[in-house]
Amino acid sequence: MRIIVFLIGLWCLLANADAQTAKGEIKGNVFDTGTGELLTGAVVEIVGIKRGTLTDQQGNYVVTDVPVGVYTVAFSYIGYQMRQVEGVEIGAANVAQLDAGLEEELIRLSAMTVTPGRFAIMGKEPEARQTLTREDIQSISQFGEDIYRAVTRLPGISGNDFSARFTVRGGEHDEVLVVMDGLELYDPFHTSRTLTAGR
Repeated sequence: MRIIVFLIGLWCLLANADAQTAKGEIKGNVFDTGTGELLTGAVVEIVGIKRGTLTDQQGNYVVTDVPVGVYTVAFSYIGYQMRQVEGVEIGAANVAQLDAGLEEELIRLSAMTVTPGRFAIMGKEPEARQTLTREDIQSISQFGEDIYRAVTRLPGISGNDFSARFTVRGGEHDEVLVVMDGLELYDPFHTSRTLTAGR
């Protein structure tokens, strides 16, 4: 009789140990409920056991080696409401399929402060001068010594083939100041034919 009781107790201990060491996995995908778009890099976390992962480029995820039990799974992604799914049951050698849809959520900011960076226009560093000599302009044969068309070869200057007008760093052509012998030219692009190198 004692042997039978001992065997029953040993069997219960082994069954309990197997239950504690038995593990399963959970997998699925995370998507936008509005558009159906799969979300890359969404956080998937099994609450309470510190296990989780991120979704791949196709929005899929797999969490392996999850101990047998019933869990709450949390899904989160920047710009979306967090979602928790309770009562997810993981059995031994079982693969639980759990897909989750997230709803967009606006992130409200109390204030936004914009400060100049290293490459700010209003920086304290001295302005860098860029110069084209007469020889430089004459060496650009396709422009025929046209100063305005030659200047478009400088960094930050852009123009086109239909006009001598040019812009500086994305500005407008009427924001360009042209000075000749100390006098400002108010409509300089009409005089481009007379302003050749050396004159």
